Order: sequence, then C-alpha cells, then structure tokens
Amino acid sequence: MDPRTMPDTASRQSGGTVVAVSPHADDAEYGAGALLSGYAQAGWPVVIALMTGSSHGRVREAADAAQVLGARLVVDESGQDGALEVTSARVRWLEGIVGGAHLVLAPHPDDTHQDHRAAAAITWSAVRRSAVNLAWYRTPSSGPGFTATVFGPITPSQAQARARAVAMHRSQSDRPYLTAEHLAAKDAWHGWLSGCEAAEPFEAARHLLAPGPLPVSAPIVEMAQRDVTPMPMTLGKV
Repeated sequence: MDPRTMPDTASRQSGGTVVAVSPHADDAEYGAGALLSGYAQAGWPVVIALMTGSSHGRVREAADAAQVLGARLVVDESGQDGALEVTSARVRWLEGIVGGAHLVLAPHPDDTHQDHRAAAAITWSAVRRSAVNLAWYRTPSSGPGFTATVFGPITPSQAQARARAVAMHRSQSDRPYLTAEHLAAKDAWHGWLSGCEAAEPFEAARHLLAPGPLPVSAPIVEMAQRDVTPMPMTLGKV
C-alpha cells in the first residue's frame, strides 16, 4: 500500500468509534467537522466529547450541531469555559469514552487558548492505556507547533454538513473564523498543500498503520505528495 494514502471508510472495523474531543461547543466542527461527517455518512459511530458543558445554551447548540453531523454528543457538565482544568476525574471520564475507539481527534497541545491545551493534556492521559489512533486538529488559536502531516479531502456533501453544523452555533455567529468565507479559504489552502480541491489538516500523534488513522471516502494524503518537505511523524507509545 502506498504509505501516503490510507484505506477508505469501507474498511471499517466493527465496534470502532471515532471520538472528537471538543473543548468548546464549536471546536470539533471547525477543526474536523467535514471528517466527522464523512465517517458518519460511511456508517461509523461518531462521538463528540464536549469538555466545557457548564453553559447550557451552548450545549443545546452543540447537540443540534452533532445531530447534523450524525454524531452523538457527550458532555462534561462540570467543565468551565475559560477555566478548564486537567483533573484525574476528567481523565477517567474521557477514558470511558475513548476506550476501544478507532480514532481520537483533539486540539493540538501547542495552542494559545488555555482550554485547548487542557483538553489536549486530558486526551493524552486518557489514551495512554488504549491502542487507538490519535490525531490533533487545527483550531483558530493553534500555535506554530501544529504541523499538518495528513489531510482529509472534503467532499461537497461533507462541506455542506459542516456548514449546517456550524450554523447551529448561533451564539457564535459573530466569530469571523466561523464564516463561510473563512472556512472556504482554510479548506482551499490545505487542499493546495495536499493536492486536493479542499481538505482539513491533521497532525498524526499516534498512527497505527493498520487499518490507518483517518479513513474517509477519499484517500488521506500526506504532505509528501506535494513539493513540500514533510515534518517527521511523532509516534506515541502504546
């Protein structure tokens, strides 16, 4: 198999889930909404784990968005927006969600938002005893440490599902990074990097080569397919 491509969704293993850790109600949609939609459309069980569920209004928006993507929402109602803490209780809570998962997605540890850094740390601890694939997704506040190593090509149906999901976050409608123009520009730029029309970027943190961390309806491509020198992939210990 070409090491620059991954199997598609037809290779789904029974029992595997895809879990997106979302510090805030719109993070998973911004960073991985198209990919999550693609998994759901292909029959994978998809879960969004919302870490800051103390704001009930935003939880309702997150539930509506998850339904659009075909995902199930689970919520840590104790998490405070702007003050998410890394605690053993939260690690255990997330362990119960990611155990047995095929793929876990979370914000990159290098992020200027403190809640995003906390969510990354909680995720690292939660997967330490599990043999799961782990990839970081990009957020509007990702730092320079984020390096895209794999890309999820975006189909029109996935883009439409993500757009509908983003629109559910009505309280965040003034955020410039959630506009259709911003998302289209982001998709086009990462599509150019990966040789596609549009794509979402991810950094593989733990990549178990069989069956591959990011299967979608179109192949996942690495930066090696472009005239760009790829950064080495970081392999976590299992």
